[in-house]
Amino acid sequence: MEASYLLIIKVFGKLRVKIARKIWVLDGGYYAYLGSACLAKPYVRVLRHFTPAKRVHWHIDKITSHKNTQPIAGIVLYGVSEESLYNAVFSSKMFVAAIPKFGSTDREKHFTHLFKFSYFKIPDTFSEILSLAEDLGAYLIELLLAQ
Repeated sequence: MEASYLLIIKVFGKLRVKIARKIWVLDGGYYAYLGSACLAKPYVRVLRHFTPAKRVHWHIDKITSHKNTQPIAGIVLYGVSEESLYNAVFSSKMFVAAIPKFGSTDREKHFTHLFKFSYFKIPDTFSEILSLAEDLGAYLIELLLAQ
């Protein structure tokens, strides 16, 4: 089953992230991380990101396990490939690339999988993301909210 997801994360203040030998600084604000969720239960991939105490395996774990961050929502798009989602997010004025090659080292043509929202206003932002998902042909959109 083809599925992808967007994870929405709030960063409280400046956050230093070390990737390989380089340190990146994220400003406070809202970020979106996109990934593939081609599993039998795609929502399980997203729920893992909501758990702060976990083994750091992926780049995004370095952010979601930090005390100055809070994953606030995950949106699973059934029937939408990671490639299609990336193209839509990368070309949208709603997002700005955050850290080059972050989470996208297995995708040579992808600049990054971590984006900062150029603006974030509930419910408008969620409405725009859901509209984007529908435009991509998602046959099911699952919204997971953190407590």
